[in-house]
Amino acid sequence: MRTWSFGDFYPRAWFGPGYWILDPWLYDLPLPPPGFDWVRSGPDALLIDQYTGRIVQVVRNVFWW
Repeated sequence: MRTWSFGDFYPRAWFGPGYWILDPWLYDLPLPPPGFDWVRSGPDALLIDQYTGRIVQVVRNVFWW
């Protein structure tokens, strides 16, 4: 499994509706600003620019396997 970092570009096909975190409060994540979405990638939450796919924040180990 790949570890994503700030500044990486997340493939657009990987951050569709099935991966969005729709209720960030449940995971102690802040609301995303307009134009950004929280996305789950393995155990991590990624804040992604909707237009470019650039990762602007990574929160590690939000989800337990």
